[in-house]
Parts: sequence; structure tokens; C-alpha cells
Amino acid sequence: MIDAGTNGGAKVNASGGGVAISSDLAAVKRGWTVGGRVGYLVAPETLVYLLGGYSGTTAQSISYNFLGFPGTAPTREYHGATFGGGFERFFTDSISARAEYRVTHLGARDDLASDFMTSLSAGGTVHTLRGVLAYHLPTP
Repeated sequence: MIDAGTNGGAKVNASGGGVAISSDLAAVKRGWTVGGRVGYLVAPETLVYLLGGYSGTTAQSISYNFLGFPGTAPTREYHGATFGGGFERFFTDSISARAEYRVTHLGARDDLASDFMTSLSAGGTVHTLRGVLAYHLPTP
């Protein structure tokens, strides 16, 4: 399994006490997962499975103005393990639908503001519920 994706557009602006922050902080610039799944056929057309893999997520950069000192933090990439499970149901030999739940544990970084300032950190856990309609290429 190889996944890639992107989203974005949500802006975050905050200010107060001489400090201002502006960013697409809530947005992911890009993300990817490489992994696999193992499953059990509960019926000839229905698979229940567990999945695991390794993920990378790139968050949008953060612009800030701290007491008159403006700057833009570099774009950072977070990495971590992804686990989950789901089921897949085949309607024909080439069409299936999947529903799955994933949890990705992203490692924390403490260099968000710059390579030299290590007082601002971020990381965390991302929960994802996915629905997929898939077309399977015919096998020779």
C-alpha cells in the first residue's frame, strides 16, 4: 500500500501582547504512507484487515512577529508509525469499497521556530477515518 495526499487552505491568525502568528497551521502541505495490510476473508467477497506502515507529513510553515521581530519558520516534516484496520467488500471482480480507521503517531519536533530556537515544539497523533471506492485492474 502506498498513499499520497495533500490538503490545505485553512488559515490561522492569532495576536496579542505584541505577538502575532499567521499560518496555514491547521493544514497539511503533503503526506504519505508506505505500508501493508493483512486480512481474513469473512465471506468470499468481504475482507477484514489490519494495516501498518510508516508515514510522513509536511505541515505548512508558520509566520510570526514576536515583539517587533518578524520571521517565518521553516516547513517541517513529521514522521511516525501508522496502525489501523478496516474491511473491504468486493461488488464485482474489479470494483470494491473500503472503510478503515487509521492512527498515526507523529514524532515531536522542538525546532519549529528556527533551527536554533528549541523552545516551541509540536507533534501528536492523527486519527483518520477513510472511505475508498477502488477499481482493480484485471490480472493477466
